[in-house]
Amino acid sequence: RKPKEVEGPKPATGSQMSVFPTDAVDLVGEFLEAAVHTILCIRSVYPRVVFRSARKFNAPVRMSIHKDLNAYIAEIVESAYKSMKMGIMHKLELAIRGTRKGSIYTVEKYVFEVGAIAKCNLSRGDREKVHEELGNFLIRLMSVDLVREKNKREDLTFAFQMYTSCHDKALEEQWLAVGPSEENWKSIDEKKKMNFGARSSKAEVRPRLANDFPRLTPLHSMTNPFTLTLNLLTAPPSLSS
Repeated sequence: RKPKEVEGPKPATGSQMSVFPTDAVDLVGEFLEAAVHTILCIRSVYPRVVFRSARKFNAPVRMSIHKDLNAYIAEIVESAYKSMKMGIMHKLELAIRGTRKGSIYTVEKYVFEVGAIAKCNLSRGDREKVHEELGNFLIRLMSVDLVREKNKREDLTFAFQMYTSCHDKALEEQWLAVGPSEENWKSIDEKKKMNFGARSSKAEVRPRLANDFPRLTPLHSMTNPFTLTLNLLTAPPSLSS
């Protein structure tokens, strides 16, 4: 049975994002939503039975069927969408975390970097090009997972970090308030918890060995008609062993 193309968010009030038209910010918003769902599935942050096969930008993706997870991701993407519309967001990070000897550390991090797209209106030819490139991003995500070691940890969580070029108090308050209550997650897995808006304190500066640094893997990038880059950072050998 052929998977269906994933539709964009429906027009609604409340926490759901309004329907996307066809400018650059809207397409990137749809891409981010599909990419986040897919990453959480293929990296086994949640059981694969929580996701279904689908297609977006003519590429295979995984989409959650759990309403609370869907609402949570939609809130994240909506906040990023508004920031891109304002022209202030330049990076969004999705960190997958594990525990080691009672301490939380980042297993891997997906880094989405976006250029100046707030006023980028696309021609028909540009839209076709962008659709193809965004599909290539998603295909790359799926293909990289095929050759990587599967996550076997059972204590994985995830967190987002958004980087902006200015401070907006109202946006920050909305950003920090996003996310379902802990009670809503017991139907999926009582051990899973969401970490969102967390900020780490400054650690004591010390010399670092070469194998203390995370490993960078460029996944895909595009430069025309706007810039978009996706990189993967994985834990250094000193932590991943």
